Amino acid sequence: MTGLDKIIEKIEADGRAECEAIISSAKDKAKELDASAGPSREKKVNDIIEKAKAHADEIRQRGESAAQQIERQTLLRYRIEAVNESLDRALSELKRMRKDEYFKVLSSLAVFNARKGRGVLYLSEKDRSAMPSDFIGKINLSLSDGYSIEAGDKSVDIDGGFILSYGDIDINCSFDALAADKRDELKEKICSIIF
Repeated sequence: MTGLDKIIEKIEADGRAECEAIISSAKDKAKELDASAGPSREKKVNDIIEKAKAHADEIRQRGESAAQQIERQTLLRYRIEAVNESLDRALSELKRMRKDEYFKVLSSLAVFNARKGRGVLYLSEKDRSAMPSDFIGKINLSLSDGYSIEAGDKSVDIDGGFILSYGDIDINCSFDALAADKRDELKEKICSIIF
């Protein structure tokens, strides 16, 4: 039995116990009224029993609602964990690519994120030393007129990807930053589906 099943079972058991106590109390009250007699005795007894049943139904509905909320929250937590694990695996695979494939990905990413004007592309120390000699030239061949990119003369402290700088504007295309953006986007989509 899972933790969620135990919580649901406890909520249901507590609700049943409270319902039984209310109905028992109502029956005792009805017996008291019966003993005191009177012409409206039966109506009062029925009213008390009906109120007790309505109150018991309300408690049961609240318990079911609480159990459903716990189930939705648990499902959301598991889905978010699955998204995080998938993104972590994809990020790990991306960082372990062969050199030629890795720089093709960086090239496509640079072309996609290029802005009008001259951009400076900053890589990690590891990527700067592994960068093919024609890497920047191939990127520039793929860019439209008025767009250009040059290699930065310093390294940045990232683990894969690059920073593309246009003066005061830096476009963070490090793999960790891109994964964080996608992680937040996927979490929002999951939340919108569940809620």
